[in-house]
Amino acid sequence: MATLISVATGNWTASGSWALVNSTALLDSENNNTALTTSYVASANFTPGAITVDGIAVKLASRTVSPSGTVSIELWNSTDSVSVDSVTIDVADLPSCSTTNNEGGWVFFKFGTNRTLTAGKNYQVRAKTSNSTQVNLYRDSTDGNWSRLLRTTTTQAPAAGDTMHVIGEHTGAGTGNDITITMNETATTDYGGGSTTLASLSVGKRGTLTWGTSASTNYNLRMSGLVIVYNGGTWNRGTSGTPMPASSTAKLEFDCASDGDFGFLRRNGSIINEYGNALTYVMALLSADASASATSLTSDVSTGWKNGDEICIASTTRTNTQCEKRTLSSDASGTTITISSGLTNAHAGTAPIQAEIINITRNVKTTVVTTTAVAYVYTAPTAIVQEQYVEFYYLGQNATNQRGVEIGTTTGSSNWVGCSYHDFEDYGVYVTGSSANNITMTDCVAYNLCSVTGGTTAGAFGVYSGTSGSNISFERCVSMLVVAASTHGFYTADAGISWVDCRSIGAINYGFSVNETNAIISGTIDGIISHSNGGFGFVLSAPVYNSVLGDIIIWRNNNSGLYFSSNVRCLTISSIVAFGNAGQNVHFVGSHVAGVTINALTLNGDSTFSTTMGIEINSAIAVVDLVINDGDFGTAAGIKTAHTRDIDLAGNCYVTIFLNNTKLASATELLGQSNMADGSYIRAQRHDQTAGLHRAWYPYGTVDVDTTTYKTASPSEKITPNNASNKIVSGIKKVAVNSGATFTINAWVRKDASYNGNQPRLVCRKNNAAGVSSDTLIDTMSVGTGTWEQLTGTSPSVTDDAVLEFFVDLDGTAGYVNVDDWSVS
Repeated sequence: MATLISVATGNWTASGSWALVNSTALLDSENNNTALTTSYVASANFTPGAITVDGIAVKLASRTVSPSGTVSIELWNSTDSVSVDSVTIDVADLPSCSTTNNEGGWVFFKFGTNRTLTAGKNYQVRAKTSNSTQVNLYRDSTDGNWSRLLRTTTTQAPAAGDTMHVIGEHTGAGTGNDITITMNETATTDYGGGSTTLASLSVGKRGTLTWGTSASTNYNLRMSGLVIVYNGGTWNRGTSGTPMPASSTAKLEFDCASDGDFGFLRRNGSIINEYGNALTYVMALLSADASASATSLTSDVSTGWKNGDEICIASTTRTNTQCEKRTLSSDASGTTITISSGLTNAHAGTAPIQAEIINITRNVKTTVVTTTAVAYVYTAPTAIVQEQYVEFYYLGQNATNQRGVEIGTTTGSSNWVGCSYHDFEDYGVYVTGSSANNITMTDCVAYNLCSVTGGTTAGAFGVYSGTSGSNISFERCVSMLVVAASTHGFYTADAGISWVDCRSIGAINYGFSVNETNAIISGTIDGIISHSNGGFGFVLSAPVYNSVLGDIIIWRNNNSGLYFSSNVRCLTISSIVAFGNAGQNVHFVGSHVAGVTINALTLNGDSTFSTTMGIEINSAIAVVDLVINDGDFGTAAGIKTAHTRDIDLAGNCYVTIFLNNTKLASATELLGQSNMADGSYIRAQRHDQTAGLHRAWYPYGTVDVDTTTYKTASPSEKITPNNASNKIVSGIKKVAVNSGATFTINAWVRKDASYNGNQPRLVCRKNNAAGVSSDTLIDTMSVGTGTWEQLTGTSPSVTDDAVLEFFVDLDGTAGYVNVDDWSVS
């Protein structure tokens, strides 16, 4: 197995593109590193024999951020104490790098002329800088024993097991030669020396590896080793101007023996361009129901998908594992898609239940040779990455920088368009780092991720640190089938990210999860669709405040639809459509829910999957302050049905809920009224979306507008008690009064025939500031049922100008009381 360095611009398979590295002189170690000084420091002796060489590569560990002076590399004949040749360049010519991030790579110093060495002589590589502490070089455990590659003038084509380094040449201060290697390999030759820590293929300063883009060609690069692009290196697998042609493929495959052996590392400062053939549609919807065993599907658009493409069809039940993958047996014809084997499950294709169909096949691919051991892809913070229509599969090891497609971009950029990720072992797209930024994913699709484990917070598309960045966005991305325990479709620990028009289907746990503690959702979360997940549809897993969510559609999840598991304060949601979710469509569990406004709320069960509750307020909640505008609970239409109950107060709590122009259409509008703490209420204006109809629920009864029974003119106030020991009060009437003055207060009251409580009373509420130290009884009803009686009396004398409050109170467990025609004299 040889080590080769690029020697001239040319094809990968051409012998003239590569020069052989002398094996005797070779040392590739990152065991330690040392800063160069102003005096030469020599490596250990090596005896290469009578060979001709043209330069030396050394491995850069770090270069100061403010470079000055020069760096010199010398080949030294230590037997005769004479210099063979040396090259001096500016320190600024070296790529910026640090030992922490290891982005320096190999740097080649080219002699002015070829040098023939003498047999039997010992040689050394020596290095120095004109100013101290400018440059560190990698070495082994011996001080000064630099990692080095001595390039000979012997050229040869790469062969199985070889290690290759694509690097340009530095010939002097500010001068050198760029070298581009065109990857034209189509065979399955297995390159690389098998190291899991050192590069088997590297691209470094002044080097470019560009894949061929000829039509009808299946390019293939198989590696038993790491592929690393260092600072100053460029990797092109298709470009924006010349993407990989539709008739060709370009596959990078890793021949791993164990999980995480090898991967594709894009180090700081690297430039990565990967452009596959663009698809017009990466997703379509099923537009007609497809039965189990069906081999023909109807899509809502003419997809243009091709024979052999792999597609994935979403579950449309509460069973997440009913997502399934099939292969096209012919080109799609208009909206007809023909698959090679029948479906295992039925999938709905009639609105509002339509299965998503995603295409996961791309002609630029990163994968492994065998599916028993996975590889990985890692992008470092300052790399510049463009990935368009690239397929990633059989990746993901549960280890740092190896978690699927792991992205740590900060001041670099990472732009992913139309990519697919499928059949990962651990994690999926994994955004990492407290300063992650400048990451966009558009029209990307994922299928069958986290198939082994990814930890309790793994997601197909995951942001795993609360970041200081503000430019992390996922737009029109689809996650389908995330199968390991406790894994999600979309997960974020950073409320500054954006999810726009994204869909999650078939996650074993949550569809979407926001989990940054005490955060403001500053990114855009809008156009969310979440269905058929094994757990919740959308979860606010940590406290949020002063935030806005856009439109959310959630259906047929195997737990709650929208789930608030922590405190929420000052949150507005533009609209929610939720139906067919198990248990509850909306579920509040956090101990405090304050200032939450939901607009355009539509909640239902459905004819196949009933939903017990529209909204449940869990027993653990202490306070709920909620406004619902233009809501509709339980209106039956099409497959949509009523709930068992629209609102359920599952335990003792203090609630203030406003229902504005909201319909409660289920048989039981409210359950758990007796669980409302004193002072609680639910108030409905334009109740059931009916003009003039208003209702209020209190702990001990309900107050309605009554247009049937009244004293003088419609309407009256109808009060229905539900407790024999505690009183419900009417609407409060306020009267201004001067200090020392009194007045007469009047109210007409009527009991219906089934009323069984104590006689209603007219009461003045205590007002300590006005000298009224306790509630004051004004009058008590005395007549029987069915008769109007005026309750009247004199107000208490006040000691200061004040506003007094009056009410009628009553109790009981059956019947109701009407109150009408209040007056003051």
